[in-house]
Amino acid sequence: MNRAKRALIYFSSLTLAASLIGYANRQAQALPITFAPGNYDNTFNTVTGTQAAPVLNNNQTTGMFRDVFWWSDRSSNGLPLVGSPDYINSGPNVINSGNHAVPGGSFTALNFTGPARVGDNYLSILDKTPADGTATKTLFNAVGGITISTDVLFTPGQHHVAAGIVALYNEGQDGLGLLADNGGGNNPDHSQLILVFQSGGQNTSLASVALPGLTTFSADTWYRVTLDLNVTGPDSYSANGTFQNHVNGADPTSALVVAPIGTVSFSGSLSNPGNALDLTNPGEVGLMVTANESLTGVGCPPPFTGTCTDNVGVSFTNFNVPTQVSEPASLLLFGLGLLAVAGFRKSTRECKKWSEV
Repeated sequence: MNRAKRALIYFSSLTLAASLIGYANRQAQALPITFAPGNYDNTFNTVTGTQAAPVLNNNQTTGMFRDVFWWSDRSSNGLPLVGSPDYINSGPNVINSGNHAVPGGSFTALNFTGPARVGDNYLSILDKTPADGTATKTLFNAVGGITISTDVLFTPGQHHVAAGIVALYNEGQDGLGLLADNGGGNNPDHSQLILVFQSGGQNTSLASVALPGLTTFSADTWYRVTLDLNVTGPDSYSANGTFQNHVNGADPTSALVVAPIGTVSFSGSLSNPGNALDLTNPGEVGLMVTANESLTGVGCPPPFTGTCTDNVGVSFTNFNVPTQVSEPASLLLFGLGLLAVAGFRKSTRECKKWSEV
């Protein structure tokens, strides 16, 4: 066999391997998570026990998400309010209803309808095995860079609320949040990077950039929030956030306006401040809403009746997360590579044999 044929066999084998690994990736490539039925378990989570010793009962067993902060903190001691309803649910995106937000829009979404009180944070984490709690977590390694994005909608739009993506998170530790900060009617809007602490009201701003000119995060409008995150070395990370309009603000499936309406960046240390709350890589990713305005209402839990009061009123859809190359595909690539090398060596020996005849 001549050298040209041997090379053809060798590179054909590698091409086949690459094709199969690409096919495996396409098979693993999930469409944006739209919180359609099956994506999220709406079983109500509860807070029981006593106010001195509240017990958080996460009852979600199906879907791809597990709520971490679903309850309201209306007490003076910072503990979850016993008996608090579950304020995170999937369904049609929220719409205006008087002075509160209730499901009723045109797109499936993850809706946050808790009280808009300073110190109330709401967080849902991507977890493909929610039934076992934190025993098995869905983790993402940001070494080399990952991109996470979602579409967010604010309503009624006149409350000071921030909403967006959380990454590098682990229960009992901090997380990194990229949030669209809707100042409501009285405060400027910002693109913001924060440290998400475990207790209510303890978020720490890392970087905050006011939207240019008269730009605002308008009510009942979808915005794309994108986090580009890269962990380098043993302890350093850099985060770049981008906020974009859709061509049709009422439709999160419409094209994006290329020029962003806001950006924010930060570089730091995973182990800063250097205690048990440090950021974690690999870490969990999720969606978060934080309230920044003191309102007396109790929010709008299911069944979303007319007795609802002022709430954060935020919806998310089109949640995009990195995909991983499956282990079987990796082994397939490795095996085909060995076959290619073996085939190449065999053809070389045969060629040598014939040349000696």
